[in-house]
Amino acid sequence: MKLKDKFDNPIMRHDLGRNELEETKEQCAEIAEEFAIGFADWFWEHHESFYSGERDYYLEFNQLLEIYKKEKQL
Repeated sequence: MKLKDKFDNPIMRHDLGRNELEETKEQCAEIAEEFAIGFADWFWEHHESFYSGERDYYLEFNQLLEIYKKEKQL
C-alpha cells in the first residue's frame, strides 16, 4: 500500500470529488514524507545526546517523536 492510499478514508471520499480526493491524498502524502524526513534529520543531529550518556535513560522512538514535535511546535 502506498502512503497516499492510507489517506483514503470515508470522510475524505464523502466530502471531496474524485479529482479533489486524489490531489488531497497526494498532498497528505507529501506532508507525511516531509515530516518523516524532518524527524530523521533531527534525530541524526541529536542521536548522540540521547544515547551517549548525556541522558540517564533510553528513549523510545515515540518519546523522541514527542520531543521533536515540541521543539518544532507541531
